[in-house]
Amino acid sequence: MPESLFLPCQIERGAFSSERVFEITLADGSTAGLANVRYLRNESQQPLDADSPAPGEKIRGFVQCHVIQRAADGTATIEVPSTDMLHVPADELVSIG
Repeated sequence: MPESLFLPCQIERGAFSSERVFEITLADGSTAGLANVRYLRNESQQPLDADSPAPGEKIRGFVQCHVIQRAADGTATIEVPSTDMLHVPADELVSIG
């Protein structure tokens, strides 16, 4: 079973009330995806409320991900809620209780 952790990201509102756009900065650029609000946390590692972030605002936070594989070079292959597979530095992954 994949390990469930969180990765730092930028978060803004999506088209639907329960949807948010998240943006992750990678070594080779940025990638964005969509996620239900339940997969995101604010900068204080708390669940987002229905009004956060405000329309037009971008906040720092975390997106939940599943660790598929950890490599010896310190990277990890993860899957984010938008089902994208990404390679990220493993030391950026955090556990949120």
